[in-house]
Amino acid sequence: MYGPMSDIDDIFFEDEYAFMNEQHMKEMKELEERRRKKMEEKTRNDEPWYGFDLDGTLAEYHGWKGEDHIGDPVIPIVQMIRALHRAGMRVKVMTARVAPRDKVNTFPNPYIKNCVTIQDPSTQTWALKDRWTAKEFIQEWCYRNLGFVPEITHEKDYHMLSLFDDRCCQVETNTGKILGRMPEGLAMPPWN
Repeated sequence: MYGPMSDIDDIFFEDEYAFMNEQHMKEMKELEERRRKKMEEKTRNDEPWYGFDLDGTLAEYHGWKGEDHIGDPVIPIVQMIRALHRAGMRVKVMTARVAPRDKVNTFPNPYIKNCVTIQDPSTQTWALKDRWTAKEFIQEWCYRNLGFVPEITHEKDYHMLSLFDDRCCQVETNTGKILGRMPEGLAMPPWN
């Protein structure tokens, strides 16, 4: 029909406008969700954290036995990490085991995705452990002994509050003064 719009045309255009609003709202919600997730990720990366060395601090260490071998848990440190985690503090396991090196044909841990536990590892008899990297073995060990999988890293950053490590010597800020005892066989330089 030519000429002024009929009642039918008004209904058609109203429905089309409503559909466009619904589609537009859906797109806006998706965009907002993506922004929210990105902000959560950025916020999480900016949170302060506590670092715990693996070998000799979190797990017993009696010499290198391969990347698939991690010692028994050191209970006081396990309890400290669990308490920090329950309190909502960010915890990372720091270890040289995950420092970059040339290794090809590795496959991701099948029950961990972005440090979030997907499935209980004890139920995964099909896991390809012969293709895991050190990080996957550490994730499995943490899941079994801590009850969750913290971030695993070999690097510190400006958000680290403290590092618990059996090989560290604490130095007083801006003075060079060693706090505590010196490692055996290491003498302080005469200018100190």
